[in-house]
Amino acid sequence: MHKSINLLVGCLLLLPLATSANIIHTTGSITANGEGSVAYTLFDQNAPGWTGISVNSWHFDTYVYLFESDGYLDSSDYITRNDDGGPGLNSFIGTVLNAGSYILAVSDYYLSFSEALSGYNSNNYYGDYSLTIASRAHVGFPTSSVPEPTTLSLLGLGLLGAGFFRRRMKKLPTAR
Repeated sequence: MHKSINLLVGCLLLLPLATSANIIHTTGSITANGEGSVAYTLFDQNAPGWTGISVNSWHFDTYVYLFESDGYLDSSDYITRNDDGGPGLNSFIGTVLNAGSYILAVSDYYLSFSEALSGYNSNNYYGDYSLTIASRAHVGFPTSSVPEPTTLSLLGLGLLGAGFFRRRMKKLPTAR
């Protein structure tokens, strides 16, 4: 009985930690070989913290490599790799990551280190996969700081309309 109460209290103490996790999801696919046979996902983490990365597929046996992203992918960026760390033929990486940008390379079981770096896998398997990243820190996909052309066009049209409206208001006679 005493052990059951300790277990219940321990679970209740961990509940706030579980609810503070940040979780992001995405999907992707790989081709059978050559270009597109290795899929890359870039993500950012804003503070040091434990991070779990899970890759699942019904189409192929997943294999993942995790790299730091410093603008150029090479062997010095390597952090870790995993195959069959999740349920079934899925991959799982659980590690503490520092604040920064990261690249996850996803392909099938026959992915070598050099293929993860080059982006070309000579596999024969292809298909879709899902990716879940959960962390105690805030994780997210990078956002582009370059405005889209449509957004700039709409902003320009809005400013132009406001200018015409103001000019027209100046020309109207005022009642005294």
